[in-house]
Amino acid sequence: MKKFSLAFLLTFALGGISAYGATRIVTDSNAQSEINAAANGDVIRFMPGTYPKITVVEKDLVFRHHGSVQANIFEIEANGSKLDLIDFKAAEVFANKTLNRPSRLRVVRGKYGRITSHAENTVVAYSTLNYLKLFDSGTITGNDFDGDTQFFSQVPVGGGIGIDINATSAKVLINNNLIHDYKLEANHDIFDQCIGIRILGLPRADIFNNMILACRDYIQTGSEVNVGMGIYVTSSVDVRILGNIIQDCYVRGEATGNGIGHAAVYAPLGVVVQNNLYHKTSSLSTTRVAGGVVRSGSIIADPKFTAPANGNFTLASDSPAINAGPPDPQYNDRDGTRNDIGMYGGHNYIPNGRNTNKPIVISLEVPIAVPAGGTVTIESTGATVK
Repeated sequence: MKKFSLAFLLTFALGGISAYGATRIVTDSNAQSEINAAANGDVIRFMPGTYPKITVVEKDLVFRHHGSVQANIFEIEANGSKLDLIDFKAAEVFANKTLNRPSRLRVVRGKYGRITSHAENTVVAYSTLNYLKLFDSGTITGNDFDGDTQFFSQVPVGGGIGIDINATSAKVLINNNLIHDYKLEANHDIFDQCIGIRILGLPRADIFNNMILACRDYIQTGSEVNVGMGIYVTSSVDVRILGNIIQDCYVRGEATGNGIGHAAVYAPLGVVVQNNLYHKTSSLSTTRVAGGVVRSGSIIADPKFTAPANGNFTLASDSPAINAGPPDPQYNDRDGTRNDIGMYGGHNYIPNGRNTNKPIVISLEVPIAVPAGGTVTIESTGATVK
């Protein structure tokens, strides 16, 4: 039976934890031993303190802070585990597969330096972070990817890649994120830097309604190889890029060494690139899509924000991005009108997802058809279906 992804119908309860197991309040002196002794479903609440490294091996746990002062977590490593980080903060997070059991990482409303996940499914939603690297399926929704702010001292700032997907036979949804300031002023040779989203391997990837801003190298000196791109796709089985605003993503001047780059979107023929808005402010660069891909329904214009200085990026009433995204009704905005290009377009996100105390949505996959007399079973782990 065919299935389709009906994203954002299953609400993940952030407020209450009654559906989980026991609650363990830990300190920096006993956290690892308490985690080792925890049962599947337990909630681990961290007292303020400094935690150099926390390891989770083949357990299903929830991590939260305890009290208003958050703990200082340097590194979390989860192996063969289903780990939920809710309203949490950590410098680095690693999720790995094992041969013994399924793995999953869910990150909801938090602040992170770098997240690297090999888990079979990863959700990163309504959080703030520097970098994300995925090696399997995932949903990336409503986040602020900031390449220019050092949240944690051990996380480097400048250049780099905001969202880096290296997966095959995986499904990835990237929607309604702000991805910005992966930039350098480098007078030397640089490689694979200043990229908002990079897609490697052969995943099925949907990149919808994001704001990608200032992924650039602003000094022409030196060779720039794979540099200065809003979205970079190396190969494609099924990649769709729809309804995004891509602004100031380039290498200053036309020369980019022996490599590729200097493009809002660089992708091979076959990638779907439709109804995006492109805008450049540098007179030394020209908006372009390269690599063989053909764009359609494009708008090349100032998107016109009401208050870009504060990072809000709300569209002004006369913005050319309003009602200019993909026309198919499945992409409509929350009010039922045609999709607005940019990070507030579409309906698959919660507008106040970063600050609400109400349940927020993760995802649900259901069959496209059920035989007469058949049933659909939903397995819940601390979720409520509404």
